[in-house]
Amino acid sequence: MARQVKVDPAVFAAYAFTGRTIEYHRRQIRTALGFREATHGDRDKLTVWLAEQVCPSELNPDQQRQALLAKCRAERIEPPGRGSVDKILGGANRSADERFCATTVGRLGAPATQRLEELVAADKPTADQAGADEDDAELAGAFAELKADPGPLGLETLLTEIAKLGRVLALGLPADLFGDIAEGRVAAWRARAAAEYPSTLRRDHPRSVRLTLLAVLC
Repeated sequence: MARQVKVDPAVFAAYAFTGRTIEYHRRQIRTALGFREATHGDRDKLTVWLAEQVCPSELNPDQQRQALLAKCRAERIEPPGRGSVDKILGGANRSADERFCATTVGRLGAPATQRLEELVAADKPTADQAGADEDDAELAGAFAELKADPGPLGLETLLTEIAKLGRVLALGLPADLFGDIAEGRVAAWRARAAAEYPSTLRRDHPRSVRLTLLAVLC
């Protein structure tokens, strides 16, 4: 670039990157290239756009950032500073997660929702559950079973996995529950669910998040 504009490269090191001069030069550059500074309204629109068009299928932060910068170029908007970009990405991902959870819960139906909640109703049967039927007692350990590794191949393993599959099918989850959801998002939430415990699902997550994690795992 120094050769193109015929300026000694050493001058670059002496340039003041803060203050009035650089602000003036930036205005000149924006005017010459037809760009404008991002407003609060632009940031809100970019957040919504990312949440709706990018984040549902693209979970890689670097790819999300590149998509945001490309959108800014297309809209002739000077990209916000790094801090603002991080806030936009954070807000867009939260919004995409909330929409995913709301969609999942809305598709479950009351019976499936109840059965999912029963999976983490208690870590183990308590004394006051003594009168519950065998199915309800078994549900207390079902969450741990769902996460368990199948173990070595053999007849016992096969029968255990068949029983596990039967229990999952009995939950009555809609067959197309995640039919239009990106596999990457489903896989990421499944990994999250596998790292959870019944107590943390009950204590640390809102109902919509808890149900979505359970549904993805099942």
